[in-house]
Amino acid sequence: MRIFLNKENAYRVMTNNFGIDKVCYIKPGISLDEFKEYSCSVVRERYQVNDNVPIISSNAMCRSGRKADSIRFLIDCLERLKSKSIKFVWIHAGGDGEFRSLKKYAGDKLGSLAIMPGVMEKDEVHALMAASDVFAFPGINETLGMVYLEAQYYQTPVVAFDNGGINEVVKNNITGFLVPPMDIDAYVNAIEALLSDHELRLDMGREAKKTVINDHDINKNYQIILDVSKYKSPPVY
Repeated sequence: MRIFLNKENAYRVMTNNFGIDKVCYIKPGISLDEFKEYSCSVVRERYQVNDNVPIISSNAMCRSGRKADSIRFLIDCLERLKSKSIKFVWIHAGGDGEFRSLKKYAGDKLGSLAIMPGVMEKDEVHALMAASDVFAFPGINETLGMVYLEAQYYQTPVVAFDNGGINEVVKNNITGFLVPPMDIDAYVNAIEALLSDHELRLDMGREAKKTVINDHDINKNYQIILDVSKYKSPPVY
């Protein structure tokens, strides 16, 4: 019997229970075949965002609980950036749940800086990620968060909480910033650092895409599962 897991915490627990020779950790991945190139200008034209205004994007359904709470926290952070007269536009993809109340909350706090179109098709979400300068979603108790891998594939640095399984898909200070949960000052500072430093965004974006391709290609990772029978003890990837 071999047990394959894509969460490090579960891997540690299971190796204690079954032994390292029975358990193999495979990094979480996404299918890179689903991704294609997009023109950033199309998104900017659609939402009437000037070229000199950075786009902060997020993508999550607005379900009550940790999803809605994450969006609400993000809006509060963006309000602080607005009070500092920092240029940005925030575009959130996702609806349902508390969408209407969150859209009103964002409008009251951010005015025209908040754009919430609602539910989008996958192509629209990917186009938005590709056009974004920063992908910001706190991810309260996020178990893994494939959305962070999707954003990073499009060379968009991430700002999220250092909780749950997010640190398995985002490299802190390399492909984005992971901050202590609910630390609004740290979260605001992380977004501001990226918005104020074009070269930092580019460097983190390049590292992000490279990391996704090298470590989180689900087809390569599935091949590891097929090949692992060659080893007496399953390796950790």
